[in-house]
Amino acid sequence: MLTQATAKQVKVKDRTNPKESIFGGALYFKQHLKKIPARIPEPDRTWLALASYNVGFGHLEDARIITQKLGKNPDKWIDVKQALPLLTRNKHETTSRY
Repeated sequence: MLTQATAKQVKVKDRTNPKESIFGGALYFKQHLKKIPARIPEPDRTWLALASYNVGFGHLEDARIITQKLGKNPDKWIDVKQALPLLTRNKHETTSRY
């Protein structure tokens, strides 16, 4: 289900309506996919967009920065996936933007 803020953003009037919610969610995903740099090939582009959909684009970007600091590839989902949990650690909370 979409949050109230997301439903408003994608112009869903009744977020409890399954049809509206599915179409709104698809539009919201499409918006996130467009934010992922075009240089990133599939399937990493889709995986990163899905992560952005779930945790927010800002958190994804923070995780990508951490990934790069760890010497891994911020454009590869498998590397970013390992960095996402690090956002909750105090060491990274102070350097993360979101």
